[in-house]
Amino acid sequence: IIPPWSSFDNIAGYSREAIGFDTPFLPLPETNSAFYLRINENLEYWNQLTQNPELRFENYKNNLLNKYINIFDNTPPTEIYTIKNDFLPKAEIIEFFYKNYYIYITVGLSRHPLPKVEFFYKTKESIEGNRVIELFLIHPNKISGKLLNVLGSFATYPWRTLNFIDYHHSFEYIYDDLYDGFFTLPLEQLTEKFMLNDIYKKFIELFPNIKFIGLLPATQEDFLVSRGKGIDFAIKKRLTKV
Repeated sequence: IIPPWSSFDNIAGYSREAIGFDTPFLPLPETNSAFYLRINENLEYWNQLTQNPELRFENYKNNLLNKYINIFDNTPPTEIYTIKNDFLPKAEIIEFFYKNYYIYITVGLSRHPLPKVEFFYKTKESIEGNRVIELFLIHPNKISGKLLNVLGSFATYPWRTLNFIDYHHSFEYIYDDLYDGFFTLPLEQLTEKFMLNDIYKKFIELFPNIKFIGLLPATQEDFLVSRGKGIDFAIKKRLTKV
């Protein structure tokens, strides 16, 4: 068993062959221990996730999608893009055209807890509030296929690299295009910039257990500003250009 904290303090994980504490592996916990019960719960979760994956995804997607449509005043999506990856079961990007803006929201990421969330949030309440995410992008124009690919790549980034993402992070992608990646920011800050505060309130109400991370397309110049003056300054400056 390889836990999220594997490699810390020179401990790799747990093994049924381990008989002492002088190796990188610890013996398996007792069958009546809380940790053993948690292992079985995790195993049950993954078994459920891998059985009938297409049907399970469609059921999950339809539940989220119906709420998205409701939030956007019953506006149906204009496009649905599949995120091609080998790191997650199926995930998609939903495109809406709402109040003269193109809005792109992922669906499916929130089925999977973020890696290493326990390293950044310590209390049970904060972990639960930050363990699952969806991504949210607002743009005045229909985005290019290249930027869409960058968005899809960023969506799988946590599971490809086993890294946690949060607000005020950056994702830089080398692409010969107008934009080179994203800054992340709270959904409230993003919707406020586009005067869409009403949908923010609806997302909070309908999705109390999902953290929606706003995306702000960033240029190479923006990343240079971030390195020099910090990401908070770079985000504020970038928002003035939107």
